[in-house]
Amino acid sequence: LQKEKMACIGQLAAGVAHEINTPLNYISGNIRALSSYVQDLYTTIEGYRKVVAAFPSSRSLATKLEALNREVDVAHIMNDTGDLVRESLEGTQHIGDIVANLKQFSHVDEVGSRMIDVNAELDTTLQIVAQAHQDRPAEVIRKYGPIPRCYGNPALIAQVFMNVLKNALQSRDEGLVLVVETTVEEENVVVSITDNGVGIPQEIQNRIFEPFFTTREVGEGTGIGLSVAYDIITTHGGRIAAQSEVGRGTRLEITLPAGSPAGSPDEQSEGPVVFIR
Repeated sequence: LQKEKMACIGQLAAGVAHEINTPLNYISGNIRALSSYVQDLYTTIEGYRKVVAAFPSSRSLATKLEALNREVDVAHIMNDTGDLVRESLEGTQHIGDIVANLKQFSHVDEVGSRMIDVNAELDTTLQIVAQAHQDRPAEVIRKYGPIPRCYGNPALIAQVFMNVLKNALQSRDEGLVLVVETTVEEENVVVSITDNGVGIPQEIQNRIFEPFFTTREVGEGTGIGLSVAYDIITTHGGRIAAQSEVGRGTRLEITLPAGSPAGSPDEQSEGPVVFIR
């Protein structure tokens, strides 16, 4: 069911990305063309001014043109047009980045399992979470180590990171700090996500992976995020565990076996990818 759900999300992401990219290409292309046209018009206006000023008989016309130039403030228009074009292109680039991250997160062009760059998956998911939860700003400290790749379904692993990060973002309203760290322990890749939130009471810590268990108000959560994460990680031969202290925060640790399983293509020859932040 989870695999079918992720496949549907991938198809949806592909359709949305296509629908957004088409008008986005029109907009960015038109903005660039418009910028070129405005520059040509300004060059033409300056040429007219120089020609009129070169003939003494047209002095009165030159005076009127200069008055019109000051009234319209052509220089300001040109300077401001450049800023408007630059900001608009930055906006279209940002939209393009969002679409690219969405496609990469859902892995719409990929099917099944493969070797996974965990650091890259974390970065992509962090960008998606940041864009979707701009009302909850947080300081994110990345501590990525040189880790080997893991074998599995990248869409499902990204879903795990998404669920855990969403929980962490809801752990505190202000002054939230998240530490995302990757290390290697005994041929396993370990991903830890630590927050400085309110923490989880000791008496319910053993229930956080139960389906439909939630500490939030009715309508604010379904209580299946961590249970789904637990199922995905155990299916991949890994472990997921939480340590928490009330008033100090929560550390959730995900362990995945490194390398490829027996009988699958070994892609470790590419070597680990190191991200330093």
